[in-house]
Amino acid sequence: MLRAILSYALDHEMIGRSPCRRIKLPEVTPVRRHIIDGEELGHLAAAMGGVEGYGTMAYLGTVD
Repeated sequence: MLRAILSYALDHEMIGRSPCRRIKLPEVTPVRRHIIDGEELGHLAAAMGGVEGYGTMAYLGTVD
């Protein structure tokens, strides 16, 4: 983000030189995540104590 801001400023002659030149950013490695289905969510909620315990929180945590 900073690089984009400074590039804009450089292109519009707001600054003489960008301090972000020749900086190599690390490569982003994609992370695969498992998305649980309804059955797995039911097992998770039961393991968290069901309705009497924290199981309801498992269901609430899945809602956008």
